[in-house]
Amino acid sequence: MLVNSVGLSSATSDASFGPQQLSSDAFLTLLIAQLTHQDPLAPMQSHEFMAQLAQLESVSQLAEISDYLQAASGLSKPMSALGRLVYWEDSSGELHSAEVTAIVRDDSGAFKLVVEGKQIDFSQVTRIE
Repeated sequence: MLVNSVGLSSATSDASFGPQQLSSDAFLTLLIAQLTHQDPLAPMQSHEFMAQLAQLESVSQLAEISDYLQAASGLSKPMSALGRLVYWEDSSGELHSAEVTAIVRDDSGAFKLVVEGKQIDFSQVTRIE
């Protein structure tokens, strides 16, 4: 049986089907389309269906791990400055240095280094010793 195209109007507008980006919604949409358009004389075997569900679960868990690692890597850089001497440039272009005594997160989620009682953006740091 030859199938030229399958209409997935709602899924194709918001899902990316590249090799790196296949959301669980897109995967389920494709699985439902596969089940809907399968040959009734040769239906999908149960082990094939279970294998696809296992793949979906694996992709979901890998996405969660990736999100966790990205969040952790964003924290590791500022944390590496704790207790160390940092050099930064202020808005007037003057160079300063001091030991980092604490790290805080502002309302926007950006990390600030606490040096000499004031907070500076980690992006202002030019050198860490």
